[in-house]
Amino acid sequence: SQLNSSFNYYIVTGSTVQFDNTSSFISVPGANIYNTSSWNFGDGTVSTIANPAHTYAGPGIYTVSLISNWIDSTNNNTLYCSDTSVQQITVTPPPNVISGNISWDSSANISQTSFKVWLITFDSSTNMIDAVDSTIVTGGIWNTTYSFSNHPAGEYRTKAAVLNGAAGANILVPTYHFGSTYWGTASLINHTGGSSAYNDIQMQSGTPTSGPGFIAGNVTLGAGKGTGAGAPHVLILLRDAANQMVRFTYTDVNGDYSFGNVPAGSYNIYPENMPQITTPSSTINLVSGAYNVSGIDFVKNSTEIKPKTTGVNDIVSNLFSIYPNPSNGIIHLNWSNDISAASVSVTVMDITGRQVYKGRAITSAPASINLGNVTSGVYFIRIATGKAQHTERLIIAK
Repeated sequence: SQLNSSFNYYIVTGSTVQFDNTSSFISVPGANIYNTSSWNFGDGTVSTIANPAHTYAGPGIYTVSLISNWIDSTNNNTLYCSDTSVQQITVTPPPNVISGNISWDSSANISQTSFKVWLITFDSSTNMIDAVDSTIVTGGIWNTTYSFSNHPAGEYRTKAAVLNGAAGANILVPTYHFGSTYWGTASLINHTGGSSAYNDIQMQSGTPTSGPGFIAGNVTLGAGKGTGAGAPHVLILLRDAANQMVRFTYTDVNGDYSFGNVPAGSYNIYPENMPQITTPSSTINLVSGAYNVSGIDFVKNSTEIKPKTTGVNDIVSNLFSIYPNPSNGIIHLNWSNDISAASVSVTVMDITGRQVYKGRAITSAPASINLGNVTSGVYFIRIATGKAQHTERLIIAK
């Protein structure tokens, strides 16, 4: 019978193609005939695998050939027959999509709900953020999907929040990919302009609590000297002694917020807002006789949110310089002749307020700090004397 070379193919994903050798099979009495494959994928690449997968460098029309040889192993591997098949295949560019799945723990007792999802860019050199796209999605039981189409290659964040009035709006806190309530520790999406899938968001939730405690405060715009307007709709996190979120709320139109029915214990307040770096409040102890704590106030400007303090002024930033920034982990501090303090306290914290370095530096000579043990990301460095302080954003890029 006639022996024919043939093959099938299908697109696995994007520009990856699976090829299957479907050439004729032959059985000859007294002989052992086997088939070999010699592929040419039309882009200068070849293979001798029977059923190969091949990834093309780009879209296009490619002429693929398969030479099938039938070899008789019982006769010194002589060539029994040979045939060639040729097909043209079209490789199209993958769809330009950023997508993922939103899920939440079934213990939250929320079967279905609706989310608004944002696609966000951030320029650390200018401290500018841009919500370049948004979508509203409603999905299935304990999960739903989202997608954004036709955005240029670049670095993105995605963030999901339950719509006001939807199930779980007061339970599921706004969360970034993959599962961070803090923008600074969100997983970045490096979009190549093709298909960026599996950028999932695992929604975070607080812990149901009940108790006699009450904590309240305010977030003010500007210099924080009592004359600034309130900062509305700032996400406020109530965290326990281990910095784990217990509850969340938002500031109202006047910048006020409060938490009621808080159990006795130790807490701190953390306002979360992109692109500001937050300094959390000091520890708040709710104990017998001191269950009501108010005045946990913050001031918010374009780069940071920090607690309002009494009698502590800002150091003028031109009294010292920090370089390089971004840094690979070695930070240098130079001091102006106008700085009066003989030494200063230097503290470096991550975006959640966790301290990663603390020390003192004399101001009579340049100082260096080794942050080689910290991971790449956004941090902030605070220089403080007994009566003044200054905080700056610090980027570690290794």
